[in-house]
Amino acid sequence: MSFLNFVVFGAVMQCMLCLVLGSQYSIIRVQLKTRRSGGLYFGEIGIGTPPQKFDVVFRTGSSDLWVPSVGCTYCVAPHRYDKANSTTFKTDGTQTIIEEGTNKIWAIKSLDDISVGPLAIKQQPFAEAVIYPNGLSNPDQIDGVLGLAAPSMATVDRNTLYSNMLGQGLLANNIFTFYFKRTIGSNNSGEVVFGGWDETKFYSEKLNFIPLSNKSNWSFDVDSITAGSSIFSGSTQFRAETGTAPIHLQQDIADKFYSAIGASSKDVLATGGVIDCTKLDSMPSLVFTIKGKNYELKPRDYTILEVNKLNSVCLSLVVPGKENILGTTFLSNFYNVFNVRDSSIAFGQLREY
Repeated sequence: MSFLNFVVFGAVMQCMLCLVLGSQYSIIRVQLKTRRSGGLYFGEIGIGTPPQKFDVVFRTGSSDLWVPSVGCTYCVAPHRYDKANSTTFKTDGTQTIIEEGTNKIWAIKSLDDISVGPLAIKQQPFAEAVIYPNGLSNPDQIDGVLGLAAPSMATVDRNTLYSNMLGQGLLANNIFTFYFKRTIGSNNSGEVVFGGWDETKFYSEKLNFIPLSNKSNWSFDVDSITAGSSIFSGSTQFRAETGTAPIHLQQDIADKFYSAIGASSKDVLATGGVIDCTKLDSMPSLVFTIKGKNYELKPRDYTILEVNKLNSVCLSLVVPGKENILGTTFLSNFYNVFNVRDSSIAFGQLREY
């Protein structure tokens, strides 16, 4: 029996079990939104009883769930959690510091019921942010983060929301999937599915499951990276990150990439990522070879057109970074399957894009 058939067989058997147990297990969809080109994708959750609504980034690079507290200092989020308005709130009070990129957020640990779609996760530990860094910007107008990395990475509590979904018997399968559109300013810019996938969006029979090289943060090995005839990286490790837009390349790899497209790291960084729009059609595709399979991004897939009052410019969504990361610039070209059970990941071919 092939791996895919095994997964399908397991799903069928669990669905049969659902009928016996009264549909205890679920496949849950959460619609994703985005407000700007090259911005973050986010979806709505509820915290407390009655639910207080928050827009959060479903982030595979973090394990923590946090939203701003009603008493937060320097908070720039649209919504804030008020424990006084929830009948299911329970205090914990443990103080913690959450690192988001280069920023540190001071928070306290609390417990409350969390709603994700129709699911209710009982007494989930989460963090109420009480102090943001002064001057922190929030162009996407999100409220917080819902982490989907391994519990071992958690700062707030190792009983993460996803592990509690499983522990409370709420999911049909131990996987979650992401689908991203490039529709800007839309309430339907994609979806995250917990417990399954949507076969209407991709060719499931063509999935190539890639074993994780680091099970805690969705990292895996990339065989090579090419642009046109230039092979500018051999085997190296990347991680899939749904909480950032750009593709991050370590500096030496980024230098070779910019050279392959007729630019330079110095010039691109000096102009804030601007590249010559007239050269897009002559620029090479960016190809990641992973477990023997090529994943191709055309120039218009790794750039965006930024329009302002003065002019229009093309911006590169491939940037230098301390580590190699495939953000939604890459992920939006595929259907993304995060297989927690078997510690693997797959990028499915979209039916239409």
